[in-house]
Amino acid sequence: MFSNVVCAASNGEWVGLGMTAADWAAVITVIILIISTLGGLLILVLKDKLTNPLSLVIDKLSDSVDRLVKANDKRDQQYKELTEHVAKHDQQFVRDEERINEIYRQINNTGGTDHNDKQD
Repeated sequence: MFSNVVCAASNGEWVGLGMTAADWAAVITVIILIISTLGGLLILVLKDKLTNPLSLVIDKLSDSVDRLVKANDKRDQQYKELTEHVAKHDQQFVRDEERINEIYRQINNTGGTDHNDKQD
């Protein structure tokens, strides 16, 4: 019975289950190729299933960061404009305050009662 499974060919070459060593090497190579191909396809499918949702999240995060940067730039521009506007009002306030002080000094220097509008 075992002699049918493994036997030596008449030319001295090893034979197992009716195939030579070269045949077995070819079969094993094909099996390894099939397993490698299936493994590669499985990896691609798993990679797509795992990275696609992650890629979508990263894209959304990137868009959010871009919008945040634009909003910060707009806020900085508005802050600059407001600061300039306030600075102009501050300058005007200083001028107005100086004018009020000048008028106050004029009133105090004249005594405040010498207006030539005496009432009868």
